[in-house]
Amino acid sequence: MEEGFSGNNPSSSSTKISHKPEVVPLATLARIMNIILPEDVKIADGTKKRGKECVVEFIYYATNQAIKKHGGACYVTLTTQDVNDAMRTLGLDNYIEPLTIRIIA
Repeated sequence: MEEGFSGNNPSSSSTKISHKPEVVPLATLARIMNIILPEDVKIADGTKKRGKECVVEFIYYATNQAIKKHGGACYVTLTTQDVNDAMRTLGLDNYIEPLTIRIIA
């Protein structure tokens, strides 16, 4: 099943991104969660799945904002700077550095 995301801006109704939840493999997300949490903490399968849903929505939310910067153009190559700018616009400045470190690691 495909879902779509469009921002809260009514003029952005043409900017709709279709996505599939397979974008982030559950095993990858679980590995990241295990790195962050103490060793003695177990993560329930439902929690992993809910975390995956949140991560996918977050990625599309930030990506949608970056696409808006380009006027909703259909074929745009988004750069790291585009996503960083979008996150700043969304007020997520505190997450830019940790995300960048995580991507490089």
